[in-house]
Amino acid sequence: MRGRAWRDWRGWPRRVVGVWRRSLQFRTVVITVVLSALAVVATGAYMAVSIGNDLFQSRLQQVLVESKNAAGAAQTIFDSSDSAGEASTISLLNSAKSAIIASSSSRLIALYATPGQTTGGTTVLSFASPELATSGVITPELRDQVAADSEGTQYWQSVELSNENGGTDPGIIVGSPLTIPGAGAFELYIGYNLAEAEQTLVFVQQTLWLGGLALVALIGLVAWLIVRLVVQPIRMAAETSEKLAAGHLEVRIPERGDDVISTLARSFNGMADSMQSQITQLAELTQVQQRFVSDVSHELRTPLTTIRLAGDVLYDQRESFPPATGRTAELLHTQTERFELLLTDLLEISRFDAGSAHLD
Repeated sequence: MRGRAWRDWRGWPRRVVGVWRRSLQFRTVVITVVLSALAVVATGAYMAVSIGNDLFQSRLQQVLVESKNAAGAAQTIFDSSDSAGEASTISLLNSAKSAIIASSSSRLIALYATPGQTTGGTTVLSFASPELATSGVITPELRDQVAADSEGTQYWQSVELSNENGGTDPGIIVGSPLTIPGAGAFELYIGYNLAEAEQTLVFVQQTLWLGGLALVALIGLVAWLIVRLVVQPIRMAAETSEKLAAGHLEVRIPERGDDVISTLARSFNGMADSMQSQITQLAELTQVQQRFVSDVSHELRTPLTTIRLAGDVLYDQRESFPPATGRTAELLHTQTERFELLLTDLLEISRFDAGSAHLD
């Protein structure tokens, strides 16, 4: 059974090629489905990329606005304080952290003292969330850009943030420079997890692909139905032609409606009627001809026998005739024998035509 199944499986391409060659309906449906699938794939890919880009840009703008508000709130807290000392600075940082969390809706916060721009001992005030403290999340390039800025410009980069399941989620890190009076320059980094945006994008992409697959299937079904409506009359015309060629002159194509297919059916039936009429007329003429040959052959049999007997009498007495008359008797005898042979062949042909004899 396995060997037979394997042989059947190996014969599938040959069967498909055979169906492709024989079936116009199959070729049309396959070509329609393939071209529709290519169009749906191209359109779906373009829409997926466009939606992904738009979703990322929308989330990025939202993140930049939240980060700017959070940095502004923290800087306002720092500027409004005139206290000095590490304890006061720590209290300011806690207040600023609460303000940042309230303004940015993100708990992924890191604050680093800018190397070379802080007073002694303040580097211990740096802190970072565990997700941002991982090596490589905040790159040295991003830190250099933030540290070198003096106008409060925001800098961002796409990163991968660790999640609770041990995997990673896409995210964005936004860096902003801050200044703490009496402590020096600091760098604020806020991380935003884009897992929800990614889930939304995946849902949209799955919806697009499932919708595209359903659309291709629907296009294939519609194409099959339409092609069937068009091909069925053509197939019926081909079958009718085969029956006509086999001698069934009475078969016709059903005529329904007034469309092009019905016009084709009427024209085909008109051609079949004309052919049947001509073939019937030729058959009748052939029967008349056969009857004429048969009748003539039988009617000539009796006078030829009489002529043959009279000719034999004259031929036997040719020695007593003058030379010219004797020669005439010989010619009459010869031509009578030839005419008798021709009449015999004509009678044989009429027997074959009448079906009473068969050629062996």
